[in-house]
Amino acid sequence: MFKIKRRTNKIIRGALFLLALLFSFHITVKQVIHAKTIPNVITSMKVTDSDGNPLQGDLKKWQDFKISATFSLPNNTVAAGDTTTIDFPKQLVYNSPNKSFNIVSSQGDIVAVANIDATNKKIVLTYTDYVEKHSDIKGTFDFHVRFDHREHKVNGKVDLEFKIDGKITNAGKPGFVGAGEAEKFAIVKGGWPLTNDPERLGYDVAINRTQETFKNAVIEDEFVGNGVIEADSVKIIKGYGFIIRQLPNGNCNKQKM
Repeated sequence: MFKIKRRTNKIIRGALFLLALLFSFHITVKQVIHAKTIPNVITSMKVTDSDGNPLQGDLKKWQDFKISATFSLPNNTVAAGDTTTIDFPKQLVYNSPNKSFNIVSSQGDIVAVANIDATNKKIVLTYTDYVEKHSDIKGTFDFHVRFDHREHKVNGKVDLEFKIDGKITNAGKPGFVGAGEAEKFAIVKGGWPLTNDPERLGYDVAINRTQETFKNAVIEDEFVGNGVIEADSVKIIKGYGFIIRQLPNGNCNKQKM
């Protein structure tokens, strides 16, 4: 009888020891959170001129214009790192050197960062942690585009259908004059907004695409207002009828004009 009781006590003590050992460990569960795609965010899109006004007439071959988008985020759904992808219609190309810009709410807060994939003709919106702390987030944003006359050459009305995470959103049906024959001018100047700061611009001047002879030529550029040139940004490039474009990976790509 004594031996049985002693053995029972040993079993109980052993069980208690195992329980104590088990609970002495801190069991950590690592939660992996995957960013998700947020659909149905863009509620409407429309075409405007480069200043945000309604279009007047058909768009020309190199003409810059804007796509304006309205957005509304669902409450208690979006987290930091989630994305919305906007795929361009094949007829358009992104027309600004900016590789990213901020998406701002109607209250002036940064909701997302738009990253440009110019090669694949898409914009990816990546949401900030602002979306986790606020609700009823709405706003508008716009971006510069032009017709891709290498892809779309004919004149007429063009349906601009953006695919946003699989859903088609129509931005309008502007007219396009068509690619036509390549125009050549002795001097051509073109400019674009360099950053989100409207007072800072970039531009280039193409000289003598007509291959004429100009003796002792002097080229002057006169600014209106108080504009100044950033001296270290000036580059002189000799061309042979090609356009040099910088790719997202930093390499350069030569395209025939």
